[in-house]
Amino acid sequence: MSESATAPSAAEHAAGMSVYSEEGLALAAAIGNRGPVRFNSDGTLHQDILDAYWERLSNVSSVIWSSFVKMLVIKSQIALIRSLPVIRNLHHQCRHQA
Repeated sequence: MSESATAPSAAEHAAGMSVYSEEGLALAAAIGNRGPVRFNSDGTLHQDILDAYWERLSNVSSVIWSSFVKMLVIKSQIALIRSLPVIRNLHHQCRHQA
């Protein structure tokens, strides 16, 4: 049987919301949040917010691209090493000794 959940008291709720708010503020500061959302007079998102978004997206994309290039370099180095005659012969000998 399942136990019925009880609603938190007002004090418990306030304490939980305080922690939630503090964590949200810390996250906002960590990611460079520039404050509340702002709109232009025509209702579109303010250009400063769009610029910050694209800047952050560009930074993330460059990190991903850099990791991808490193992975390709490592894979090509492994392929090159495996293609060396000494390595091929050693691999062949090990397979046939078992």
